[in-house]
Amino acid sequence: MRYDDLIQGIKNERIALAVDTAAELYLTVGIGNAKMTDIAEKAQIGVASLYRYFGTKQLFTVKVGAYIWKSTMMKLEPLYTSQEYQARTGFEQVASLLNIFHILLEEHRPFLRFVSEFDVFVIREHLGIGQLTEYESCSMNMLPVVSAAMKKGVEDGSIRPDVDAKVFYDAITDSLLGMCEKFVWGNVPNNVDQVRNRQALSLTIDMFLSYIRRQP
Repeated sequence: MRYDDLIQGIKNERIALAVDTAAELYLTVGIGNAKMTDIAEKAQIGVASLYRYFGTKQLFTVKVGAYIWKSTMMKLEPLYTSQEYQARTGFEQVASLLNIFHILLEEHRPFLRFVSEFDVFVIREHLGIGQLTEYESCSMNMLPVVSAAMKKGVEDGSIRPDVDAKVFYDAITDSLLGMCEKFVWGNVPNNVDQVRNRQALSLTIDMFLSYIRRQP
């Protein structure tokens, strides 16, 4: 192995470790409470190295945000790659995909808090579209899956043919993800609040499904 390749390999390992460490801190204490010095200390990397690798905390946070999206979506991947899922109608597949928001609310609350905080972070730090390309790409990675399910639904007659998949995806993401983000903030919800939140989410999902269902 050439010396340059060895150095690059060490650098890549350090970058991966820094991103993974920051993701853990962002999900537990939040973006605002995780300082670059904390990340460097936990990852056993010099603070100067972090800034040399990533430039600014803003750009570093975008990189970490993309990583958090990727890792969270990978955990959900078995839900839409199984043989059981493939055997469903297009409409049933879309219904399964929308149920992921229930799973996020029940099992991935730190992720929802992060997404909400990241949106505020972007506004506060005045980050431009060009700086968010990687993050936006990761946050849109379910679009092809939803589009494929809707195309199958049109072909098998279970979904209306006049629904634009991209418009539908944007609508469900803005609405359902926004609801979930709202539900995870504030005081720890009691059982009544949790039931109402699940009911509200189910009701909204049912409205989306009713809209795309092809009537006989």
